[in-house]
Amino acid sequence: MMSKIRKAFICILVASFACTLTAENGFAQKNTKNPAKKDTTKKKKPLFVVIKPSLIPFRKDSLWGYADTNKRLRVKPQYSEALPLVGGMGRIRKGKKWGFVNKQGRVTIPPRYDRVNDFKGNVAMVESNLKWGFIDKRGKVVVPIKYDFVYDFSEGLAAIGLNGKLGFVNKRGQLVVPTVYDGASSFNEGLAAVGKIVNDQAKMGFVDKRGKLVIGFKYENVYDFNEGLALVYHNGKWGYINKKGVVVIPMQFELAYDFSEGLAKVNKNGKWGFINKKNREVIPYKYDESSHSYGTFKDGIIRVRLNGREGWIDRRGREMVALKYRDANDFSEELAAVNYNGKWGYVNKVGRVRIPLKYDKAQNFSEGLAAVRYRGKWGFVNHRGKVIIPFKYSRVKSFKEGVAEINIGGKKGFIDRKGKQYF
Repeated sequence: MMSKIRKAFICILVASFACTLTAENGFAQKNTKNPAKKDTTKKKKPLFVVIKPSLIPFRKDSLWGYADTNKRLRVKPQYSEALPLVGGMGRIRKGKKWGFVNKQGRVTIPPRYDRVNDFKGNVAMVESNLKWGFIDKRGKVVVPIKYDFVYDFSEGLAAIGLNGKLGFVNKRGQLVVPTVYDGASSFNEGLAAVGKIVNDQAKMGFVDKRGKLVIGFKYENVYDFNEGLALVYHNGKWGYINKKGVVVIPMQFELAYDFSEGLAKVNKNGKWGFINKKNREVIPYKYDESSHSYGTFKDGIIRVRLNGREGWIDRRGREMVALKYRDANDFSEELAAVNYNGKWGYVNKVGRVRIPLKYDKAQNFSEGLAAVRYRGKWGFVNHRGKVIIPFKYSRVKSFKEGVAEINIGGKKGFIDRKGKQYF
């Protein structure tokens, strides 16, 4: 099962503490001869956005640099490692130290850090001498590099750890929530879960952005707030509270997920069903054990498992994609990879097979392409199932900002959406 707190709950702990744990409006001028009709058509969101990278990591023998999309070198191969640009910045490593280049190929942050993460927004986590902080795109330190641990910013605040305790800083590096907690999650819907050791037992509550404890330490585990409610664990059962800390759905479930699109997937007596926010059973308890990837609704449907087979139902429990697949991935760009009798293909949201089930394995679509494995090698297909990048790679990753990482002949490299190799 477990939700965001499993991923996001940060545990920098004393020895005894254990974690239990993204319309257009206008006016037509009056025209008596040809009156303008009101346009009632809704603009569809594009399935994906084509991103043309400015630079792509280029490998020559064992050294890395960057080339443009015409394979002209912009940064001479000289680094031990170079990674694709994210948010206009690319990570580079020289020896054991990391820095960044910008989209013009200029080294804006020389390799001097022990570890760095990609930029998210205008800041990036960096580590130096076992201490963490944040820098901006000019290399200026915005959160002092003095913390034992830092986590990504969420709603303007980031959890930080110091001397075994956690608190929160803002993007100016100011300590907003003091470092007095034994665990913490990210802020979501204005509140963050925090944990303390109470009588040698982990207890959790919630603080607001001013650091005020708004829900006391009474739960053994909690999830982040979602759709105004938080999933909490007490005395061996799960239930839901509101932002005032009032229990709105009693502790009665063996396992449960966050609310999504007004419903929550919950477990009773080993079977999964769905309730609304009034604790009414909307979809009967009949589904099998769930997993991380399909605990919440998205676009009105959710993946479920019954008698060892998977498919999708809507919010009324109606079967939208037949529960007949051995395995499946979640929908991405309106298609989902499914496995029937050991072969993978793709279906749409009404269950029609859009790409034949003939592949050994299939990944999610990203930026209009999906990686599929055929006869032991990986390539990429588009939404119509046309092979865009031939089957020749031993390993691949999905496209991100116009670039995908591949492995061929035991060596790593990068390709663009046309399959052009940058090595």
